[in-house]
Amino acid sequence: MSVSPSEGTTRSTNPDDGRVVDASEIGKFDLTMNLSHLLRRAHFQAEAIFDEHLRQFNTTPRQKALLIVSFQNPGATINDLSDGIALDRNSTKEMLNRLVERGLLLKQHSKTDRRAWEVDITDAGIDLLCRILPGDQDVERTILGRLPEEHHLIFRKCLRILGGAE
Repeated sequence: MSVSPSEGTTRSTNPDDGRVVDASEIGKFDLTMNLSHLLRRAHFQAEAIFDEHLRQFNTTPRQKALLIVSFQNPGATINDLSDGIALDRNSTKEMLNRLVERGLLLKQHSKTDRRAWEVDITDAGIDLLCRILPGDQDVERTILGRLPEEHHLIFRKCLRILGGAE
């Protein structure tokens, strides 16, 4: 049901669970207190800081993560890499293909399962990581620098819990 702000008291039912929402509450909704909105904003800020510090490497944070997981798991499958970077298989595959085109990763058919691909990092990929990681430490310091130092560890722990890494 569509409701205009002037109608205020019209009610709408969530078809999924039957809960009723009073449309007058929408005007009171504070996005700056909404967790999903705040996480998205923080994510965009972190990406902007990464770009500011590491733009010269023409690499995104997700590409950096894929290179790291590929280094740490030689011969991993696309599914393994997707799990390792917490990204869906199709997005991982597209990103993988871009990194293969750049000569940073090598993709070849598995020796045991011709339907699967094995992925390895190239020397160029390792070299890129060796140049990115010092700047990545600066990115983390900049992001955490917005918080009081006593919150750094708890912030990281909360993110690990929310992200399923812990």
